[in-house]
Amino acid sequence: MKSISTFFAFACVALLPALVSAEETNAVTGAAPKYRLQYKFAAGEILRYSVEHATSVRTTIETSTQQAETQSDSVKAWRVTDVLPNGEMEFIHLVEWVRMSNQGTERPTRTYDSRKDVKPPRGFEQAAGALGVPLTLVRIAPDGEVKLREEKHPQPKPMEDMPITMQLPKESVAVGDHWSFPYEVQAQRKGGVKMQVQTRRRCELKEVKTG
Repeated sequence: MKSISTFFAFACVALLPALVSAEETNAVTGAAPKYRLQYKFAAGEILRYSVEHATSVRTTIETSTQQAETQSDSVKAWRVTDVLPNGEMEFIHLVEWVRMSNQGTERPTRTYDSRKDVKPPRGFEQAAGALGVPLTLVRIAPDGEVKLREEKHPQPKPMEDMPITMQLPKESVAVGDHWSFPYEVQAQRKGGVKMQVQTRRRCELKEVKTG
């Protein structure tokens, strides 16, 4: 038996207000201004972002091959519960709505849209049960480093490998500067054995507008 899993697409758009403080341009050298990038939230704020996730799995047993594809779109939210004196911010992570579909070689496409379906179709009960409830308590530093993560509700973890925030540089940066940070993702070998893979996310400051 051979199983091949392909991660086709993942897009996350986060609307995260950040404090961007500009340092003065050096009048003597004319050097470009640098900016200190930090997350800055207020207790009571709700921040929303959209996630698109698509996968395709092909399984072959002897001469029989089956294909299974899934697609999900969701809006997730951070509800800021506290801001500590040292600048660290705590928030509750939850899913507000989800639209999911899956199809296979020998079964019709099944769909679930939490905004329309009062009762989830069979197979989507777990996803429906995780809507609108606190999933995770998270505390982050101003640069996005996760200081605390406490799971509040059992949930599938297809995206657990992705960092919940984009970590910002500790030093000030100018437009065009780059920074990077490592994180681990879990991969599966053909025999089913799981392994940790070291990856690195690379970021660039492209533009600064209105602070």
